[in-house]
Amino acid sequence: MSEFWENKIQTGYYDKIVKEGLLKNKGIQPNWHIQTFKEIAKCINNDDKHLDFACGPGTFIGLFGNGNSIGTDISANQIDYAKDNYSTKGTFLYLKEFDYNSYQNNFDVITVLGLIEFISDNEIINLLDKLFTCLKPDGKLVLTTPNYGGGMIILEKLINLLGKTDYKNQHTNRFNKNRLKKLLSQSSFNNPKITKFMNFGIFSSLFSFKVAEDLISFVGRIFNDFFGFILKVELKK
Repeated sequence: MSEFWENKIQTGYYDKIVKEGLLKNKGIQPNWHIQTFKEIAKCINNDDKHLDFACGPGTFIGLFGNGNSIGTDISANQIDYAKDNYSTKGTFLYLKEFDYNSYQNNFDVITVLGLIEFISDNEIINLLDKLFTCLKPDGKLVLTTPNYGGGMIILEKLINLLGKTDYKNQHTNRFNKNRLKKLLSQSSFNNPKITKFMNFGIFSSLFSFKVAEDLISFVGRIFNDFFGFILKVELKK
């Protein structure tokens, strides 16, 4: 996995996509990231101490960071990019510099966005147990992963066919709600809250972000968020 993120993904790739989308105010891929960030940002208060684990180029902290955020990632290239572009919004550390023991009972919120589909079940449990120790009492860990209980399988095939990056051999773990809940029960966390978001309204981002946001909200209300390409998990210590 580290070789993929270090050498196969252009430095700052996702950040540049988001910035280009914000300039044009349209585009499915950039708005996919933006809507994800907006959803997860609801879980962070202004005075929370926040860790974004697997932060990539730092876009989430750059756009929604509260000044009390730390980002860490396995890719030195992405961390260097984050330091160059978002050092005023947070602190960025190479993963090899991040000592879990030094951050015990430290964070109010930890976010892990789009990581667990790239690692094995054992690696997920091991990571969650380490991050559990980094949370303050009553702290919260929020993670996202694609929902393969819906139309994500078809969507992934289209992305691999039409997109610049092929994730077919990188997504080593595919979850639906039930399988993810069963796996999480093996971790130090109890009673995970799992919800879905990102419905088919996202495709109207071809025309404008505003149209897409309104349609996503409308579809979510009509179907009570029954549909969703992404699973959002909230875990309380």
